[in-house]
Amino acid sequence: MSRFLFVLEIAPVIVNAFYAKLPLHCTLLQWTNFPPEFPRRSILHHIESLCAHYAPIKLVSIGSASNFGPAEKTFVHLVHPDGKLVRLHNDLLYTGSCLSGTLETPRWAGKGYRPHVTPDGETNFGFGKRHTAERVYVVERVVVDTGIRESKQIVARFDLSGPSS
Repeated sequence: MSRFLFVLEIAPVIVNAFYAKLPLHCTLLQWTNFPPEFPRRSILHHIESLCAHYAPIKLVSIGSASNFGPAEKTFVHLVHPDGKLVRLHNDLLYTGSCLSGTLETPRWAGKGYRPHVTPDGETNFGFGKRHTAERVYVVERVVVDTGIRESKQIVARFDLSGPSS
């Protein structure tokens, strides 16, 4: 089974690198579990095809903060729910469901999607902060033998290179 998180880059990351805590990012679609009969390559191909239809997305912090995650203990900054951002989220959600993906916390998807930026402990995305996101990263949750109990690996990067809309 593959477990993926889909994020927009704010702080740069390195493909194939492992992170105990992800650098500053905007969550597009939360952790999604894909069954073994869908190979990673196939899932990534579908996501890459989808991203090719989107131009970079402007993110603007609206200043509100909230707690997210399964236990609602992850502090985040909410982002203006721009139409293109919400469409990309919904397209990822639809693509994931077509590939038999199941969300770990379904209430935060679809109509429950609240775009947000997760601070990395060093940097935040406070009120009025702006950023144009040009890349989608696919993150996989993995267990590694580096002393980090659970880690996150950046497994793919897809440019938002589609026409402006």
